[in-house]
Amino acid sequence: MDLANPFARRALLALALATAPRAVAAQGADPAREAFEAGLRSLAERRFGDAAAAFERSGALRPLPVVHYNLALAYRGMGRYLLAIDRFDRYLDEPDASATPERLAAIREEVDDLRRRLVTLTVSASPADATVSIDGRPLPAGTTSVTLDPGPHA
Repeated sequence: MDLANPFARRALLALALATAPRAVAAQGADPAREAFEAGLRSLAERRFGDAAAAFERSGALRPLPVVHYNLALAYRGMGRYLLAIDRFDRYLDEPDASATPERLAAIREEVDDLRRRLVTLTVSASPADATVSIDGRPLPAGTTSVTLDPGPHA
């Protein structure tokens, strides 16, 4: 594995978390575990949208730190950096018990890298009470700047 490649480093972190001691013993059918494992498979296949959906299902059934981490990887793969940062931050706020200082430092570096990729849009509306929407979501009145994921927006 080429560790100079940022995606390879993230994949290695995902693998480390996926193979860490299980938080829940596998006994019979476990929908949260099944969704989590489906997310891991999708993540490995770079089907990031499917991975995110599976991790969301898993987290709704059993909110574990590792779900936040892997969901962040899926969102990052989708180019949804704001959501990825949010999930990495959630993981950093309450990491797995097995999280090493090196792993946490690597995640903080990833968050810093994602923050550098965000864009800031300066908003100037005329008239001042005009309604401005970005991607179909109205901005609160008086908003003068918005932080966005890179890429096209409407």
